[in-house]
Amino acid sequence: MEWAEYMQDLAEGLNPFSVTLRIALSVLCGGVLGLAIGIGFYVGGVLAAAVVYVVISKFKTISDHFTHNDMILRLYVEFDEMSDLQPLCATMESFGLQVLDTTLNHSKRSGDYNAIMAIKNPEDKTQEEVTGYLKKIQGVRKVKMIY
Repeated sequence: MEWAEYMQDLAEGLNPFSVTLRIALSVLCGGVLGLAIGIGFYVGGVLAAAVVYVVISKFKTISDHFTHNDMILRLYVEFDEMSDLQPLCATMESFGLQVLDTTLNHSKRSGDYNAIMAIKNPEDKTQEEVTGYLKKIQGVRKVKMIY
């Protein structure tokens, strides 16, 4: 897999480690619940199943609670030309964001320019506000949050 494709997958939330870990934990939970029910520990099996259900169904809410106060955002940004990067950073700073780190990539095959940027968000703007504002900047083709 080419580096640009890997960064694109990362920007779309397709982290191979994360997917593999979720599958492994699902198999482990299923095995433990099956073992508990199989040996006759019905109360523990049912309670554990209820806990697993609550964790799975509420995890997004819990995750949002902890990441809401995270003032550093990671963005995947695609732009037309390398010269668009400086105005992009200046526009971010005028919007109240601070650029901490930028990793640039240029695919020679497709000619695309993209960057993974670490942005400090001291004014606690929502992720939708940040991505919506950046998508309106001339020369920017795509903006995605990396989770």
